[in-house]
Amino acid sequence: MGKLRYEDKIQLYNDWRNGISVINLVKKYNINKSTVVYLTRIVDKHGFDIIRKNKNNYYDVHEKERIINRVLIDGESILSVSIDEGIVGKGTLNDWIKKYKET
Repeated sequence: MGKLRYEDKIQLYNDWRNGISVINLVKKYNINKSTVVYLTRIVDKHGFDIIRKNKNNYYDVHEKERIINRVLIDGESILSVSIDEGIVGKGTLNDWIKKYKET
């Protein structure tokens, strides 16, 4: 699986908006389906700026706990919370929850 550059992500999103199927995007960009779905949903919600490589978001302990509680206490899905909160890495929230449960 290849790593997408910012320009590739923009093109992928535009291809998706122009009606290219997820399956064809998977083949074209050599990435998995969940990456296509996550990328298109997060850009749809937050715009292209959310996927810039040089834009790192910092979440302090209290912010992480608030986000984790949306999953563990409120019962929201990891995917929907990640997208809603603008967490670019699709596995990041899952990692936070795993570490939270270990403590």
